[in-house]
Amino acid sequence: MTSLLARFFGQGNELDLSELPASLQDVIEPWLRIADEGTGVAFLPRRWQGRLWWYGLTQDSRSRREVLALLDAWVGPTASDLASSRGRLDRSDPFDAALAFERPSSILRFEVLPRIGAAATPAKIEVRSALRRMVRLLDGRPPSEFRATRSSGEVLEDLGHAMSTGDRGLAQTLLIELRSGGDLDETNMAFVRFRVHAGLEQWQDVLKDPALPDVLGMRRPPGVTRAIQRAVYGAHLASLDVEERDGALLAAFDEVGEQYAGLTTGSPPAASRAELLVQFLFAIAADKSTRAALIDRLLDNADAVQLGLRGRLKRLRSAAEAEPVLPSLPPRDPMAEATARYVGGDALGALEAAATMTGSLAAARLAVNAAADIGTPEAARVALNMLAGDEALRAAVLASGVVGRAAVAVLEGLIETGGPSGWSSWFDRVTAGATRDEAVGWVNDLSDQWTPLPQAEVQARMWNSSDATLEVLGVVAGRFLALHADVLDGPAKAAVAERMIAALALSGRTSAGVQAQVLSLIDTLLAAGPSGEQVEAALEWLDVIRSSMAASSSIDWQTDLLQTVAFHIIPKQAHAARQRYLYSSLDDLRRLRTALDSVALESVAAVCESLDLSLPADLEQIRAACLIPGPELYGCLAGRRVVLYSLMESAARRAAETLRRLVPSIDVVTTGDHVGSERLADISTNADVVVIATASAKHAATGFIEQKRKGRPIIYVHSKGSSAMLRELGRFCE
Repeated sequence: MTSLLARFFGQGNELDLSELPASLQDVIEPWLRIADEGTGVAFLPRRWQGRLWWYGLTQDSRSRREVLALLDAWVGPTASDLASSRGRLDRSDPFDAALAFERPSSILRFEVLPRIGAAATPAKIEVRSALRRMVRLLDGRPPSEFRATRSSGEVLEDLGHAMSTGDRGLAQTLLIELRSGGDLDETNMAFVRFRVHAGLEQWQDVLKDPALPDVLGMRRPPGVTRAIQRAVYGAHLASLDVEERDGALLAAFDEVGEQYAGLTTGSPPAASRAELLVQFLFAIAADKSTRAALIDRLLDNADAVQLGLRGRLKRLRSAAEAEPVLPSLPPRDPMAEATARYVGGDALGALEAAATMTGSLAAARLAVNAAADIGTPEAARVALNMLAGDEALRAAVLASGVVGRAAVAVLEGLIETGGPSGWSSWFDRVTAGATRDEAVGWVNDLSDQWTPLPQAEVQARMWNSSDATLEVLGVVAGRFLALHADVLDGPAKAAVAERMIAALALSGRTSAGVQAQVLSLIDTLLAAGPSGEQVEAALEWLDVIRSSMAASSSIDWQTDLLQTVAFHIIPKQAHAARQRYLYSSLDDLRRLRTALDSVALESVAAVCESLDLSLPADLEQIRAACLIPGPELYGCLAGRRVVLYSLMESAARRAAETLRRLVPSIDVVTTGDHVGSERLADISTNADVVVIATASAKHAATGFIEQKRKGRPIIYVHSKGSSAMLRELGRFCE
């Protein structure tokens, strides 16, 4: 028996497990097993001084709210004190205090009423039967999308949402889910980790991953190579590059470059400044026989990656040429030359050289691998033409190992099976009528080889796509946005955000990843100075999404969404649309009112106050009944200084106002500085607790705060709403 069960049927509970009546023993026996294993919802009885309580043990705070909502229907206010207690433990009771210490956010309780009189015994029997029926239905219902075992593709899609929104907590949860699913082996799990950590700009997590040496020594998807290149740049080179401290930059690369030498093998065409600069530094250090051609090829592509980058790289080359250069090696045979190009990072040069050596197994294998790294139909045709008509050579390549077979499959996927060669042709295929399953399958199987689209093309695709195309895009929006996150920082970000919200609404997908993405998109749109028409359209789509996911388990997300919509300044033309959204959201929250805790109610009250509306009477009644006094919920913050950091400063201000109302002695400071400053240094150094809304934080400021804190308490909040900050502070105090 667990310590919790031993404590439950110990001091403070007159019920003895060994002496329970048979009728009660039959009811709670399965719940004892569930409580012992912690695998579901269970209820345990406590009798003390003539009173009877039932304690509900749930999985987490979300499950607790859901069970509370169900109890209002199954037990109701006439047979319990749920209307006034809202399931709260009484921390002045030593029995409850011990439970709260062990399971602070997942236990609820209610007392069976009436306590005495002729109706007391029938009420106890009826409540016991109601709980039994309710739990049976809970156990027998099909799992929701939030809890059901999902395919790897679905989890990877949500990981894309987590990366593009910067939600590190959600990403970690999804990585655990992906591993527990057992569909991916250790190598592929490592590939996913590299992409996720790089997408979240956690450079050290990429470079310290224990699988990195093995991954550098194998053929890998281009997206993984790009992730590692960005990590090398971000961890070692970024600030030196921006400041053009070329001598220090070359020295830093000289110090670390050797340990990442595997990056040159199979390096795909660069899609960002970080990738191109790392490739260029490797090219400068390459053997003299391959150096010039590789450098010229990178320079030719530089301005297409970023305007002005060609000139920057030329200055870097000039600085490098001032250093002594090793003498060149003697001339090599053509195969050695082609291999040197491939190992040096020049996949295109290697393919061109290998294509001239017909009939050679080594050349064919090199061409196949180089073409797969390049990832274009043109390159695929060159490599596959070497195998065409020579069945013995093709068979030898396929027999050369898993890498050879995988590379041939990639090339055939590009041209022989009709798969798209990139996001542009994917959009074309979807627009031409490809089925949803075909389109999603292409993304699952081929998109690791695709490079990002230019911002201008993404904007044009968003603007010109029909609802049918947007519906399909919404299904793969996580992976698309993870690769094109920069488009939400571009000049047309409001228009792109509105189209992406429409895509998610049309897709019908409901998941934690979609929730995080929707919250981020609407915040991006409203902060971008949108037109009235854009706001009106976005709110209509937003209401479709919110309504489809309105449930007691998503209360926190609904209230964060409501605050985001309410606290932004929007064009007057869209005020009526916002009022409609507000009333629709309030209607759902009123339907789910029994799942609202004090933080959620305070958040809704703040929204109504900001828009000069009255909190609905039924919500005000619950708020008055269940508002937990500040000293109890946030007692540890009394007299302490708390810093709330968020770029969504309206949310931080609302959270600060609520904290000041609940804990008058608290000192709360809000900030949204983008980079380090004297003020940010001062408040970060002297605060007792710092809260960082990571989903809206600038990485430069986050790192600055972490440096100043020197290990003192930092609370990371993976959402943008004020209720999320308040919830995490409450957990900190528990």
